Amino acid sequence: MQIELPKGRLGVMVSGGWDSAVLWYLVSKQALAEGREVLAFTAPKPDDSVENTNAVLKTIANFLQTDIPETNVRGESGQKDPDDYWLPGRSLLEEVIENDEVDVMFIGGNKFPDRKTISTILADRKNIERWPTGEARFFAELNSLPIDVISPFADMLKDEIVKLGFDVGVGSLISPLTRSCIIYGPPCGQCYWCKERRWAFKQIGKNDRGNQ
Repeated sequence: MQIELPKGRLGVMVSGGWDSAVLWYLVSKQALAEGREVLAFTAPKPDDSVENTNAVLKTIANFLQTDIPETNVRGESGQKDPDDYWLPGRSLLEEVIENDEVDVMFIGGNKFPDRKTISTILADRKNIERWPTGEARFFAELNSLPIDVISPFADMLKDEIVKLGFDVGVGSLISPLTRSCIIYGPPCGQCYWCKERRWAFKQIGKNDRGNQ
């Protein structure tokens, strides 16, 4: 997969999760080939997102044999409550826009499976309405922003993005560095995002060395 870079100042929202790590690699690789700069942004969430992002950026830079980029921390951390899960992303974008730092922001995020698959991932129906609806609402809000927000993985399921990471050669590098959990702190293993990641790795027959 090759990312097409539009004109303008480029940024990537890097969360410390799998999707954004793969996205950072793809955008960075293309920007390097075109001799362009791309900035990395993360929100200071209380789940070690800054430390995880720093580790991802360093690992990808070493893989690409280029300089390690700065991690630009923007936005609010949010509260230790799942209801505030999207606050850091929203506030990050608001601050970047207020500072006039980029014209284009790439973000991760994947397509939700159909309801039958979601039920399989969860192994029950707990939160089946709440979290997919919340993410859809967040992405819908992006259409009204004064910068271009691009989500290349919006039509891909989680297992496809996990497979993509391994296909482009960075899967084994980023697996131990990334986490996917709705709960701030050690991954709970019980929320939708933990179960989705476990399901995705199982689907493609890979072992997950992260999200522990």
